[in-house]
Amino acid sequence: MYIQLLTFLVAVTSTFHVCKAEQSKPNLVLILVDDQDTTLNSTHPFYMPALNKHIISQGVHFPNYFTNTPICCPSRATILTGRHTHNTNFTDITPPYGGYTIWRQRGLDLQGYLPSWLQEQGYGTYYVGKLFVEYAIYNYYPP
Repeated sequence: MYIQLLTFLVAVTSTFHVCKAEQSKPNLVLILVDDQDTTLNSTHPFYMPALNKHIISQGVHFPNYFTNTPICCPSRATILTGRHTHNTNFTDITPPYGGYTIWRQRGLDLQGYLPSWLQEQGYGTYYVGKLFVEYAIYNYYPP
């Protein structure tokens, strides 16, 4: 009986330790959107009820935010690489200074960026939607 109890306690303790270790990593969700600005009130509940219901009303709202550039592809490149546009020369949405073709030609994904950094730390990554202009199923290259 004593050995069974000891075995049970070791199993429970080990399971608790494993569960605790797995829970120590926070979940991370990064949502990138274009053309959401307070001046035009584009995030008003009338225009975007789901955004307001599931995200803004749950406490995620940035009333005082900044961007290094107001153009989608350069801004996304900055968020994903941690480098400003003047360091990547990724300054437009289409070639010769932007778009997925330029992202790949300059090797910005091979120099390390957010998905690969997260994968190195043991996170699973998944993306859906727009990454850059020109990105499609025919030129997909996994991180």
